[in-house]
Amino acid sequence: MCSVRRATNKLSRPRGEVEVMHIGLVIGGNQIGGMERQAFLLACGLHDRGIRVSVFFSGRPCLGLNRRDHTISFSPLPTYWLWGSRYTNSPSAYYLAWLLRRLGVSVVQAYQLSAIEKAKRAIQVAGGLPYIACVRGTRFAFDASLADKYKNACANAVRVLCNCTTVRELLLENQVCSRDRLLVFPNGIAIRRVCSPGKSDRGFNILFAATLKAVKDPVSFAKAVALVMRQKTEVTVTIAGEGSLRTKMRRVFEDQNVQERVSFLGQVPMDSVPYAQADLVVSSSIREASSNTILEAFASGVPVVATSVGGSVELRGMDFVRLVPPRDELLLAKAIMDFARLSQERRLELGLGASDYVRKNYSIDSMVDNHIALYKAVS
Repeated sequence: MCSVRRATNKLSRPRGEVEVMHIGLVIGGNQIGGMERQAFLLACGLHDRGIRVSVFFSGRPCLGLNRRDHTISFSPLPTYWLWGSRYTNSPSAYYLAWLLRRLGVSVVQAYQLSAIEKAKRAIQVAGGLPYIACVRGTRFAFDASLADKYKNACANAVRVLCNCTTVRELLLENQVCSRDRLLVFPNGIAIRRVCSPGKSDRGFNILFAATLKAVKDPVSFAKAVALVMRQKTEVTVTIAGEGSLRTKMRRVFEDQNVQERVSFLGQVPMDSVPYAQADLVVSSSIREASSNTILEAFASGVPVVATSVGGSVELRGMDFVRLVPPRDELLLAKAIMDFARLSQERRLELGLGASDYVRKNYSIDSMVDNHIALYKAVS
């Protein structure tokens, strides 16, 4: 089991002896997101095992997003900003190559396209280093030009990692990577104490935890849950996230006269998302790989209603999750209503099953062990 510290946004000093292995993680930036969170958990686990880790941010700091709830801290690990952009990609790749040689990095792991491209170019300059490419989304499956870019970026990678079987099959279908170099390492999720249902004195509380942008389709969620709220007065909604569609969501709730039972929390630190106060978590994404939000809900003992897209399809048949087609507000509302009608005892039973599922399949320790074994195999 992971420690409580692993669920925070800051690392402590390492335990044990430092190994010769030195891992370089290349990610887009320090703004909080699912991919950044997984990179943090991996860095934390490697650090705990006494393995040296350096973190390279391939882009530039996001101006105005310097509050703790927007960023993730890798301190005290050494971190380096490459300040990459379309105008500075070449110099930043050369700078990364210089850093890799100077620091004695033995294996590079890069997340998502821009970081993988930069790592590939830097290693061509530095020479002699294996690099691992991590593909964390499914957008390439809907964009042929993006798939070609991934194929080129991953061409020299010793391994390509993804976090669910669905993404693996899409990578093979789009010929991004050969089967022999492709591995599935599930996300690592911290297990939390499972609370009893009826956690909120406001009735049945539904949580939506995601960025309020088109890919998460928060407007369809708002329309569906507003229908439920009109029928069941004890239903309340909590929205943890920020984005351009917040105003449209508010308008939906106002049109249905249920706005007083909706709480917009704005951007929330990932370790402070209020899963413990939720009776149900809803994910209405139109595109998804392995959803951290869904897994975090399960880990907290909360059942889920989700759209049947990407990696979520692999959850079909489990009684603690209900899958519906994307952009179908009526079916989404019906699935939410089905859970709202369950007894507290039944919801607790489902929550315990969800927590046990994450414990068995998404252990942080197993995720770190898998990576260490891979590093040793390729270095």
